[in-house]
Amino acid sequence: MAYDIINDTVKQVRIGDANFLRISRGLNDLFAAVHFKDGNQIKVTAHSIVEPSDILATISIATEEHVMF
Repeated sequence: MAYDIINDTVKQVRIGDANFLRISRGLNDLFAAVHFKDGNQIKVTAHSIVEPSDILATISIATEEHVMF
């Protein structure tokens, strides 16, 4: 969910299709989303709070082993 302070509105923002998502605060208006999918796929995406649905950068990791964090 994203809250727009100026317009006093809330909207749902989709930033991926992972089974599990971890959000971490970054510098200034940036944040990272760690996407866990199917136990052996991890993707980290960078976003701006201003436009959270826009992906600024991506790192993808695939492993043959099941990964659990």
